[in-house]
This record gives sequence, structure tokens and C-alpha cells, in this order.
Amino acid sequence: MKVLALWAALAAGTAVIGLIPFQPAPPGVVDGPLGPVAALLAVNGLAALVLAGLAARLSVAGWRRPAVLFAVLFSVETGLSLIEAAFFGDFVKISAAGLAGMAIAGLIRSAIGAVAAALLWRRPAEAGVAGFVRPTLLTGLSFVLLAGLYVILYFAAGATVAWTSEVVRAFYGDGMGIDPGKLVLLQLGRGAVWTALAAVLAATMRGRTLTVAALVGAAFAVLMAAPLLYPGALIPWPVRQVHLVELVLANFVFGGLAVLILRRRVR
Repeated sequence: MKVLALWAALAAGTAVIGLIPFQPAPPGVVDGPLGPVAALLAVNGLAALVLAGLAARLSVAGWRRPAVLFAVLFSVETGLSLIEAAFFGDFVKISAAGLAGMAIAGLIRSAIGAVAAALLWRRPAEAGVAGFVRPTLLTGLSFVLLAGLYVILYFAAGATVAWTSEVVRAFYGDGMGIDPGKLVLLQLGRGAVWTALAAVLAATMRGRTLTVAALVGAAFAVLMAAPLLYPGALIPWPVRQVHLVELVLANFVFGGLAVLILRRRVR
């Protein structure tokens, strides 16, 4: 019932936000595997499932519960995606006003989802449960290494999934307009954000390490990839569906590995 309530809160928030003209509708053909209503239900249902998994295992209390959930939900669903959209603006064709509108909409939706999840799962997870672990110290070296790991996984998924697709290569002009050095720096910055999120979750979630790793990996994968199911005109569906697979693979692996690296079993 709690998951259904969270689903309803997220879906209602998304529907209301969709009525507010934060940015003009982009030109082009709107396509996708689902209609607007079906996509709204599917995307918010998936978000509710992974958000519930995180909220039920958070050990922090008070304002920290919605704060952690908001940081994860907004960063993964909106912030990190918009950073990359701005970098690939020549291909995505989204204006600064469009980016700002999406950011505002994401802030509102993430606040609704985080507060709803924190209220539904308001009791902190017990520290004494079986399989309790504590995180290892996130040193400067481990931070850099994990950010670097994200970059490796990003380009590995891009090379083995995205760039093997003719439609993706055509959409991005065979990469001729992309500066490799700037792209690496961008992904290092994004990797730093991913690492910070993983460190926070590794430190605040209770449960067996493999369970937490799977939940964090699923959250990273689903929250970023699922919105690609929405009908849209910025990126054609044949390109979006390849990115969906790419994101699920790279983000799940990174989230899981980051937690495994950051946590160790109490002896």
C-alpha cells in the first residue's frame, strides 16, 4: 500500500507540473512506445519501486530522510541528465529556457517524491539488524578512483551499446562535433556526483551489502533511464531506446560496485 501511495503522489505531482508551461514545447515529431498517460504511470511506478527500496532502509531520521531522498531523486532523474543535455545541445536542440524549465519541474517533483517517501517510511531502519555493515572512509583517493570508474563504465557502455547503433551515430553526426577531452572532463565531474550519491547511500542504508548494492544500482539505473519512455521530440525514440539500455547497464554496474567498494562487513 505504501508503494501505491508513493506512486500516486509521484504521478499526481508529475501530472500537475505538466500543466504548468515552464518551457515551450520543442518542435519535431513526438514519438515513443507509450502514450502520455501510460508513460506517466509506468515511469512513476518504476520510480516509486526503487525509491521505496531506498526509503525503507534509510537509517537517518528527521529532515535528513527527505534530504537524502531528494538529493538522489533530483540528481539522478534531473540534474545529471540536464548537465549532459546541455553539453550535447547542438544535437538535442534544447534552449537554455527549456533546460531551466526542466530543472524547475524536476525540483518540484523530486521534493514531492522525497517528502512523500520520507513520510510513508518515517521510521529509521534499525542499526542492529542482521547483516548490518558500516561504510569505509571515503578518502580522496577512493573518491577519484570511483569517479574514474564511472568514466570507464560510461565509455565502455557507449562503445559497446550506443555507438554500435547506426541511428545513434547518425544522430550525433558520427561524433564529429564532440570534443573528446571536454567529454572526459564532463564525465569526471558527473562521476564525482555519482560517487558522492553512492557514498551517502552506502553510509545511511541498512542491510546486507549485496542487497544495498542491488538497490542503489537499480535506483541509479531506473531513475535516469525510465524518463526516456516519455513521448518526446528532442531525441527520436530509436535513439532513446538505445540510450535506455546503455544507461541501465552502466548505472546499475556503477551503483552496485560503488557500494561494494565503500562498505565492509563489521567484524
